[in-house]
Amino acid sequence: MDWEFLAHNFRILIRGTGNTLLLGAATLVLATLLALPLAAASNTQRRALRWPIAAYAWAARGIPELIILFFCFYGLGQLGLRLEPMPAAILAFTIFSTAYFLEIFRGGLRGVGRGQYDGAAALGLSYPRMMLRIILPQVLRIAAPAYLTMAISVLKLTSIASVVAVTEVTHTANKMIVATQRPFEILSMAFLIYVVMNSILIGLQMLIEKRLKLKT
Repeated sequence: MDWEFLAHNFRILIRGTGNTLLLGAATLVLATLLALPLAAASNTQRRALRWPIAAYAWAARGIPELIILFFCFYGLGQLGLRLEPMPAAILAFTIFSTAYFLEIFRGGLRGVGRGQYDGAAALGLSYPRMMLRIILPQVLRIAAPAYLTMAISVLKLTSIASVVAVTEVTHTANKMIVATQRPFEILSMAFLIYVVMNSILIGLQMLIEKRLKLKT
């Protein structure tokens, strides 16, 4: 085992981890901020709101993630909106992740008892205030396990950003394989990096699920 080779190249590979975490974190923040109000809007009786949101969720979940990424990077460029690899990847990941988080939060909304809505209405709260103060905190608690499972999937999916030259872990590993012709060692280090990153999220998920069980 060439430890000097592993140590040198592991430091190089770690540099791509920053972009992997940036892409994953930006996607989670943006998708969450978009999915929450969309889920709340889709819970109303207004068809003018519900139908477009449902159509978006259906389309975004039905199109392969790689096609959405290609559209944001190549397709928008043909229309005159040229994005650099990282912004294009963040946009693409936000588009399809928002659709999945939207469904997760909608499931959380369905898990809130009807009495909560009736009680808030009896207090004279407007729909936005009711959602913000009473309903959404309960939705977040109900949706937390599924949300974290999707967050783990998003972090793993960041690897497809390598096809548009985002210098994350997978893209860096591919370049190193070409340069060194030693795929076993390079990919083993990439495996280790992904395992460590996702293990942190899995541990967080287990901790939250344990706390939620203690409260029920």
